[in-house]
Amino acid sequence: MHYEICSAYCSNAERNQYLTYGIQADSCRIDDISTCRQTVQRLESLLNRNQVLPEHLRDIVDDFLAE
Repeated sequence: MHYEICSAYCSNAERNQYLTYGIQADSCRIDDISTCRQTVQRLESLLNRNQVLPEHLRDIVDDFLAE
C-alpha cells in the first residue's frame, strides 16, 4: 500500500474557498485533513513507513490529528 497526498478546494459556511490536503491510496481516500501540506506530508510518511492497512486509516488519521 502506498499513500500519497491529495488536494481539493472546500468551502466554509461563508462560502469562502480554501485549499485542503488529504491522503489517498487505491480506493481509500480521506479529504480535508489539514490546510497545511507539511502536516499531511508527515502523516503520509508515517503511513508509508509503517505500511498501514486501509481499514486502519481512519483511526490513525483521527489519532494523528488529536496529537
